[in-house]
Formats: sequence, C-alpha cells, structure tokens
Amino acid sequence: MKETEQIVFLGTGHATVTRCYNTCFILKCGNYSLLVDGGGGNTILNRLESAKISVNGITGIFVTHTHTDHLLGVIWVLRMIGEGVLLGEYRGSCTLYGSRDTLDTIEYICRHSLSIVVLSAVFQNVIFVEAVPLQALELDSDFTITPFETDNNKAAQLGFKATLPSGKKLLCLGDAPCRDHLRKYADHVDWLLCESFCLDCDKEIFHTYDIGHGTVTDSAKFAEKCAVENLILYHTEDSRLPERKRLYAEEARRVFSGNIYVPDDLETIQL
Repeated sequence: MKETEQIVFLGTGHATVTRCYNTCFILKCGNYSLLVDGGGGNTILNRLESAKISVNGITGIFVTHTHTDHLLGVIWVLRMIGEGVLLGEYRGSCTLYGSRDTLDTIEYICRHSLSIVVLSAVFQNVIFVEAVPLQALELDSDFTITPFETDNNKAAQLGFKATLPSGKKLLCLGDAPCRDHLRKYADHVDWLLCESFCLDCDKEIFHTYDIGHGTVTDSAKFAEKCAVENLILYHTEDSRLPERKRLYAEEARRVFSGNIYVPDDLETIQL
C-alpha cells in the first residue's frame, strides 16, 4: 500500500491576521507527522482538534524561527504533551528541531510559563535537537529533511528541503521571501512552499518589502525560474480572504506555468 504523503494546513495567515490562523502545518509521511511551526497561540489546539490530529500523533516539530506567530503555538503543544504525560494519556514520542537560538528560546519560555511538574514531563518526553544548516536529519525511513539558512535579514531563520519516501522533493522557506540565492535549494523541486504576503497591487498598502516579505508575483516568478512543479502560496494577509484562493491563483498563473495551490486553514493537499 502506498504511504500517505500530505500537508494539512492548520493556518495560512501572517502574524497579525484575525480571520484565519497564523501559518503552520503538518507534513505527514506514512506514520510520521511533522508539525512545522505552531502559529502564535492556543488556537493551534483548536486547529489540531478540527483536523482530528491528536498531540499523540505529532512525531516531530520543526520551528523555523523565533517570531511569535511561529513559535508560541509550539509552547501550547508542549504543554499538552506534558499534561498528557501526567494524566497517563500521552503515549507518543516527539523530537523538537530548531536552531540553537530557537531551542534556547523555547526552553526559556517553558521554564517561565509552565508548572514544574508539566515542565519536567515535557523535558523527559520531548527530545530537543539542534538543526544544523546543511546537515541532514533522518526523521523516518526514507524521510529526511536538510535545514538551511534563509538569510532573511529579519531574524535568524531556517528553511528545509525534504526528501519524501516517494522520492519527491519538497522545499519550505518558512516566511522568508524568495531570493535568488535560494535557487540552489529550489531548482526543480516537486513542491515549493512560499510566503506570499499579498497581491502585487497591494504591496504599497501592506508595506510588503519594508517588512521583509514578498508578493504573489514574486513567489510565482521565483518558482518559474526554478522550474518547480507545484507551488503552494501561504502566509498571507486576510483582507481578501473570501476571494484569496481565486485572486492569488489568477495572479500567479500570469507568470508561473506549474500547478498552483492556495490553501485555506484546515485544507489538506495530497503530495
């Protein structure tokens, strides 16, 4: 039987959205489920529940960087693991991956926000592993990720290139904009996940470049130059949410010839 390879989007918005949740997702390969970022709060718990994903089923967590909209939801997941251990309900195992700075930040927040007993349960049941740029991490049989620095000028950030059990290549850039120096990772990948803060016509409204992000057109042009097969656009503003899927896909289609996906919160994409 062919193993499941899919992405479940728990959130698709940028840091200050209110009509959807901050960008985070589950990358599922067979029995391994990797949570990538956690959004900015305990809405992550609602999203997991709505997606019918148990904290027990989260095998690994990869945190791209320390911005609040990516990191704080992870604290809630860790708290639920710790509480589950104390109640005898947590039967999983979890490894947390991130840069040294990211791991230190998560540990600091946990130590200052969780009770001593929950904290102890977390540290006994979650393995903290530093993700070193360009050193491959073997998550499961035939499922590896290789982290790399995005050089985002906003905060130290890691993206990763995943090799899935099927042999397909998937590239996650976190919320870093598409820049030419990242082409060496993105060329000819099967799946590219790109932040696309807004439509090109709205870039002045949202001061997109001033805050270190890019537009739909920027992401689509990058994907076309890299001969990417499938482009996923996320980490967006939410003022156009009811029409986001159509408008973003139409703009990307003008410059990108591959397949385009603009997921909503709780949407699943089969890889």
